[in-house]
Amino acid sequence: MINRFTELIFIDEASPSTLAIDDWKILTQGGYTACDVKYKTAKSFINRCPMLLTAQQQLEFGPEDQPAMDRRLRNYAFKSLPNPKKKAAEWLRKHPMECVVWASNEAQPASDHEESSDGGSGENEASQIDDGILNDEEKEALRTLAMAEDCTGPPEDAEQTLAEDEERSEEDLNSDDDQRISNMRKALHQSTRGSLRHRQITSMLQTCLREREEQRARDELHYQRRQDRLVARGVPRAHADLLPKNASDPLPIVLKNDLDVLRQKTIEEEMERRKLKARQAFEGRWLRETEKELCECVEKSHQTRDPHFRANLEAYVDVLCNKLKLHHQSLGTYNTAEALEERRRVGVDLGILRQQDQHLVRCVHEPLPTRSELACEEVSTETAQSDDESMFLTPLPAMEVVPASVPDDCAIPDELRCPHGTKKSRSKIRRSQTETPNKRSKNTILNYFHSQKS
Repeated sequence: MINRFTELIFIDEASPSTLAIDDWKILTQGGYTACDVKYKTAKSFINRCPMLLTAQQQLEFGPEDQPAMDRRLRNYAFKSLPNPKKKAAEWLRKHPMECVVWASNEAQPASDHEESSDGGSGENEASQIDDGILNDEEKEALRTLAMAEDCTGPPEDAEQTLAEDEERSEEDLNSDDDQRISNMRKALHQSTRGSLRHRQITSMLQTCLREREEQRARDELHYQRRQDRLVARGVPRAHADLLPKNASDPLPIVLKNDLDVLRQKTIEEEMERRKLKARQAFEGRWLRETEKELCECVEKSHQTRDPHFRANLEAYVDVLCNKLKLHHQSLGTYNTAEALEERRRVGVDLGILRQQDQHLVRCVHEPLPTRSELACEEVSTETAQSDDESMFLTPLPAMEVVPASVPDDCAIPDELRCPHGTKKSRSKIRRSQTETPNKRSKNTILNYFHSQKS
């Protein structure tokens, strides 16, 4: 806390417990001070600061340390005024340091008179310097200062900085000046030159101005890097110079067009790169052999009737699919549009995929549609269509309907009566004729037309 800028140490309402005894000795001794080994980070220093203490009673540090502290401290006794004046009390509140200086000059204990009569003037002056007593010049400097603007004049570097700051032109205070800097400049002009407040505001203002200059330098460097990136992408230097410094401002039309062209060119290059990667992936021998093996396993699993062998083939198909998936993931071609298109083309070239079935390939690692699979789907599709057609029946005109003697006989052709176009067997017809009349009739299309006829 004590450095070369510390000019005075003042402790109000001091007591022996305010500081440790070692700290009391260090602060009150003065001169060159070497800190104890227990302060590992503290450095030795030369203490030339005067120290003023106020206490309600005599400081007693104990029998072991009291003699040492008595040699370091000079005690002054203050008495209350019998008739204090209000104006004087107000003046004392506003100028407490002047009271301390006056009291230190006027109040002297009896021991001082005895020492002054015995010793010479040279020894007295030397003892005063050793004890840290203020000399006349320092007392006069303290009398001319108020409490709000305490301390002596500023150092030479602060005075020089203040002069440089006052010589700044109004051009530096442009419209984007921070409000904080403006307030500090106003407070600097209102404070007394050379006071502690003036020095503090000057230091804070210097810090703000330095930070603002550093921020401007960083912004300029960032702007230059943005321009360099545009030039590196292919934008002409003349167009890059039109880039606004503020990133939130809109871009010029010329620069925006250049960026659109570059963006489209980048997209095309990326597509070509992905196509080349997919083509190189499917040109590999391992990938083609795996595709063939996968197709053969799927064909065998559809053709075999042994459930155990089919289960083994299906498990092996899953293994091959997982291999293809991991291979494409390692190459970076997993489920990309270019890799999917390349697989369709390679499947046709290898003969494991028909040209008209390319649209059925939706993944780069799933099994390709086989011919047996597609044939089964075609048969099931035709059967479903014939079943749907058999559901729609058109009744014949009424004049062409001939009444039947048997309940099962009607004008509906046999082709429409049977969904697959086959005639009803004789055993089924005979069984229906011999059925008991108590059996409940079914709701069939035949009964429906028979009821309409009756």
